[in-house]
Amino acid sequence: MKCGFTIQHFKECIELAKDKDYVIVPPVGLVEQKKVIVLRHDIDWSVENAYELANIEYDLGVSAAYYVYMHSATYSALAPKSMSMIKQMYGMGHEIGLHYDSRYSMSFEMDILSRIHNKAIYSCSQHYPGETKPESYQGIIDCRDLELKYISDSGMNWREGCMCQWIGKKDKLQILVHPEWWVTNSTNRVDGINKLFVGIQDSMAREMQQIKQDLVTYCKDLGISY
Repeated sequence: MKCGFTIQHFKECIELAKDKDYVIVPPVGLVEQKKVIVLRHDIDWSVENAYELANIEYDLGVSAAYYVYMHSATYSALAPKSMSMIKQMYGMGHEIGLHYDSRYSMSFEMDILSRIHNKAIYSCSQHYPGETKPESYQGIIDCRDLELKYISDSGMNWREGCMCQWIGKKDKLQILVHPEWWVTNSTNRVDGINKLFVGIQDSMAREMQQIKQDLVTYCKDLGISY
């Protein structure tokens, strides 16, 4: 097994966990499992990347948690396309949670997010590592409080080694995987950001083309020049 930020390696890790009898769940599915991996994803930059990974996990027969960042500079959670993908991800069996920024009202954002997929928010994850916790909400689980060995690919860097090195080493794991590094098969951080940029450009170009077409249709209906 060769470590790398590829979908192939992601699938290998999931299959390895299954072979070693782990139960793979989002926080909402965590109970008293003897061997468990809480699998979660922070959606920092792209709902489309998250949606692609959610489909891959669905095909693999596992569920994960997807944490939506309401202040992203690169996507709008309330755009119709984003809302549709979030609803579909929930329909696949994935948990939808809030990727919170303590500078803003957590209760307000949870209320908005819950309305997208018509389900109360069960858990949340912080956007800035080490940031002060926001006001507590009864029944809302903060991922940092889960008593599991935590590993993350933050910044395309496994500080303690790739997740495949921990599967089988610890019985209880919390693994954070950021979709953008994996679904683009990025070779490095710059490559990943460049691919993200191209993806956003392509998406915006499609949206603008539709806007132009709608305007042409509107003008034709009114019998005016466009």
